[in-house]
Amino acid sequence: MQAEFDSSGRILKSNKKTITYFDDEQGYLFRLNKEAIKVFKGCGLPRDLTESETARIYRLSLTMHKGSNLICYRSGNAVKSMNTTMMAHHLYISERQTTAFINRMIDRRIIGKVTVSVGDKTETQYYINPVYFFAGKWLNYNLYFLFKHDLDQILPKWVKDKFNQDLAQKQQVQT
Repeated sequence: MQAEFDSSGRILKSNKKTITYFDDEQGYLFRLNKEAIKVFKGCGLPRDLTESETARIYRLSLTMHKGSNLICYRSGNAVKSMNTTMMAHHLYISERQTTAFINRMIDRRIIGKVTVSVGDKTETQYYINPVYFFAGKWLNYNLYFLFKHDLDQILPKWVKDKFNQDLAQKQQVQT
């Protein structure tokens, strides 16, 4: 419930939002507030991918972490990035085939690869390009700069300017 109060604390205006789960014309409001993977019309995977490559990237998209597009798995309460061994198991193919597939997808900019330091370990993380599959509502800085080449072709100029302006400001603060 939202309310508007005057200076003495009396309610001036209030409204109560309710959700209708079934509408006679539209039907049932299906899976409200569930994690979803979005695909956008007009931004499909490249047509020259094989059927098996398309299926593999689709399967990996179902493992993406909401808000980051990280290819991951859950371990207890933690979200951890998948390595190629785990991806091979998930895709039902050998590790050699998985490595070759991932490298082809990186070359095509469908998957991005980032090496990060986590504590005293170095870890390789894989992300799926949000142009093709997107988990969440907000495009973050990391995804933007990882897939900048592709995103710059579809994002409005003011969004690109904002991301780049913010990066320049952050770099000035650090120096």
